[in-house]
Amino acid sequence: NYSFLVKITFTLNTLFFLCFILWPRFTPPVLLIMISAKRYLLEGIKTGKLVLTHLIAAGFSAGIAVFLFFITGLLVMSIFIRALSAGVKAGKYPPASLTMFRWLIYSGIYTLAIRMILPVIPVTFFSNLFFKIIGCKIGRNVRLNTWILNDSYLLELGDDVIVGGGTDISCHIFENGYLKLKPVKIGSGTLIGAHCYIS
Repeated sequence: NYSFLVKITFTLNTLFFLCFILWPRFTPPVLLIMISAKRYLLEGIKTGKLVLTHLIAAGFSAGIAVFLFFITGLLVMSIFIRALSAGVKAGKYPPASLTMFRWLIYSGIYTLAIRMILPVIPVTFFSNLFFKIIGCKIGRNVRLNTWILNDSYLLELGDDVIVGGGTDISCHIFENGYLKLKPVKIGSGTLIGAHCYIS
């Protein structure tokens, strides 16, 4: 059993790392919105010449900022997950280990991706790109209608695999006080229906 103070310290350190990792993701869209607001809105208000074209340009810039938010988030989060999971092998790990700490951080980043990005891009090139960057081995013509592929650097999907919406494929389990990581391989031509759980 770990003391309350150790648990709080561990949790706060994990949250700090998650916050640190988020700033590169927000920088491009926030910068675009600031430039757009200054150029199209503030100048128009200051000169008294705020016209419809200024509002349209500001709205268009906001739309591009949202796109940048998703793209930078996809790239930044997947790259950080890849870096943090590098060298983490299948095996059994105690809670007070460096591997467990790394696993908590990259799982936290992945959870943010699940909440903010991945539900918007299922069955797209971008979804497959996210998981490929992490290290998932994805064959040709794979269609992912889910975004719940836990520890996907240990996952292999053969050619022509279809994964239904809401399916959860997990390469880990926490059992008897240990984190257990194990590869999962889905053979070519496999169809997995919606809302399945594979571990």
